[in-house]
Amino acid sequence: MSKVSGTSAAALTKASFTERKKDDELPARARIEIDLSGKISAWNSVAEGLLADSRRDALGESVTSLCPPEQTTEWLHWLARVRDLAEIAVFKTVFECKDGSQQHALVSLSPAKNEDQHLVGYVALFEASTENDGGPETRVEPSAIESPSTVGHPSQSGWGESDKKSFPPVLLATASASGTIAAARLLGDAGIDVGVVCSERLSAASWSRHTKRSYSAPPENRNSEFLSRLLAIGRASPGQVLLSTSDKTAWLYSEHREELGQYFRLYQPAKSTMKRILDKSMFEDAVRRCGLPVLPSWEPRNLDEVIELSRILPYPVLIKPRSHVNRRLNNKGSVVYSITDLRREYERFISREQTLVPGDSTPTESRLPILQQFVSVNQEGVRSVSGFLDQNRRLFLTRCSRKVFQRSQPVGVGVCFEALPDDPQMVQAALSLCLELDYFGMFEIEFLKFQEGWAPIDFNGRLFNQIGLDIRRGMPLPLFSYLDAVGESSALHEAVTQATRATDAPAVFADGFTLRSILFARALTGRISAKELNHWRGWIQRNAGQTVDAAVNGKDPAPGVVHALSEILLGVKAFPKFLRSLPRVHSSLFQKSTKPAKVHL
Repeated sequence: MSKVSGTSAAALTKASFTERKKDDELPARARIEIDLSGKISAWNSVAEGLLADSRRDALGESVTSLCPPEQTTEWLHWLARVRDLAEIAVFKTVFECKDGSQQHALVSLSPAKNEDQHLVGYVALFEASTENDGGPETRVEPSAIESPSTVGHPSQSGWGESDKKSFPPVLLATASASGTIAAARLLGDAGIDVGVVCSERLSAASWSRHTKRSYSAPPENRNSEFLSRLLAIGRASPGQVLLSTSDKTAWLYSEHREELGQYFRLYQPAKSTMKRILDKSMFEDAVRRCGLPVLPSWEPRNLDEVIELSRILPYPVLIKPRSHVNRRLNNKGSVVYSITDLRREYERFISREQTLVPGDSTPTESRLPILQQFVSVNQEGVRSVSGFLDQNRRLFLTRCSRKVFQRSQPVGVGVCFEALPDDPQMVQAALSLCLELDYFGMFEIEFLKFQEGWAPIDFNGRLFNQIGLDIRRGMPLPLFSYLDAVGESSALHEAVTQATRATDAPAVFADGFTLRSILFARALTGRISAKELNHWRGWIQRNAGQTVDAAVNGKDPAPGVVHALSEILLGVKAFPKFLRSLPRVHSSLFQKSTKPAKVHL
């Protein structure tokens, strides 16, 4: 991270932040201009004097490069807050000097607008201060966000060992998902009574030693039946905390919050928020409102419009569902490379998805697909920012990762992820989106490299598959959500503070059984080269000591076994589609190796 340099700690006094051109003029303060992405675009002569030795590094860099790492999140909070409220924020920050010492400064952060009154950036004015200076610490109304680094140590009341037994139980659905498995283990270890709702016998989370209660239920996409079962569970055992575990449950809980709220402690944003998240068209509008890049997309209303568009579209094109709620086929979409493919796949999508699921209240337009320019991920991968924002929008914490292997090609659900350092611009984008959408709770936002920026392509406002990676990295998201749901603000502050200070050690996430099964199947059918197969063998070996597995845990072995059995059944059903989706690798690709490719992993 670039730091303010070229001046000693003694020189960073109030005089350093002001200059007088004439005796009768007021002092000029250090002034920095910041663009909408948070990058420094210009400064005045006072600021230039402070930044003399780091000018090359600072211009074009994030404004957070001027402060110590622990101040980064606070700056991102204020930038997003000023953008959304169009008010001036006054707060204290710290500059890190070249010799390692720190100088406190009072910052006045203002929105900068053009002649049309559109936001084009920010202006930051600085005055030197001492740590104990009087005056306003912050000013943004009505509810300013606090950086986790500024949260003090709360009292231990409310989360002591003697109090855990009185905490309400939690109920989780989607019991076969790895996110639910990880959440059950985490919350169970914290002393919380965990129950799961499962629609099939091979639901891994229901077999965990941390699960105290299991309830059978119809599949989640059978809306009215699943809701009736939930209400029956709630009447029999009222007061349980209900956390969203999938897009289906997130929508169902928000749509029926009044009915469910009679028996459960709901932790669910408003229906309007979830609609903007789950409807890809509305989500893209939210992304645009935040000034973030979006992938080019089109929304034809019928086949005639598709035919008209087909002649001008930039192939390849992704035919993606507008919403994953109440779908017949739960995939990411299909990529087409020609006019003929587009027409055929579009008709197939419409024929399949226009048939209503019983109890489905999804609007007709939400069942139509979106056409989107397909962008290959290449070496960059799909980036993810996962994190938590509390109901009061005062606590915000994130981790970043990269999806490196997915279940199907060229688009699919992630199987392997690698931890990455926080990217300040992506973190700021994540916060901006949460505030724009009026969202709270745990989340994962996916980004794809497009042109010179990173475009948000998906928002998961619920448990997600690789949440175990965040737990390993010191960010126990399900616990944060639970504590916020039951109103334990002191315990939540304590947990977030600990997570902020946690060392983010290198780690990877893998659905180990699924990864090995896919590699085995591809090798057996000639759909992977020897080079790629060897790469993934090496990846598994290199990360053996730092891998978070989706289901396998030595202290809780049953879910791993059940998950493997479930994946075998799924693989048998999906094998014909698997063969169609991947082309056979030409035999010449294997001839570079002196030994035949082995399929054992």
